[in-house]
Amino acid sequence: MKILIDNNLPFWWAAKLRKDGLEASHVIDCGLADRPDDDVRQAFKSEPILLISRDSDFWNDCPAGWSLIWVCIHNPRLADLQSRIYDTIRQAIRNAKPGVRCLVTDDGIIRFGEGAVSGAQDVP
Repeated sequence: MKILIDNNLPFWWAAKLRKDGLEASHVIDCGLADRPDDDVRQAFKSEPILLISRDSDFWNDCPAGWSLIWVCIHNPRLADLQSRIYDTIRQAIRNAKPGVRCLVTDDGIIRFGEGAVSGAQDVP
């Protein structure tokens, strides 16, 4: 599954994921820098992708066939993005399946739906 990093997350995440052997792009790589969410949805509407975003709009309106990792961390420090949060994202990617949505918080990952990270909490 192709991984797409949204505008509100570091560009270097895509390069680091590619270095780890994953198919990853940042929206900047796709010519969608600073474009509205609807443009991103349209560009990938027929592709099964794993979107990593800090944007709650995708949580509420994630296209069918997409997986989503929503990074719900307010004003993260650069050091956190470089280490702890990135490592948590890698764990979520390893456990992602089509159609699964995961929420990454300061405390880790909360499971939503089937196939998310084992040991995570179910949220009613």
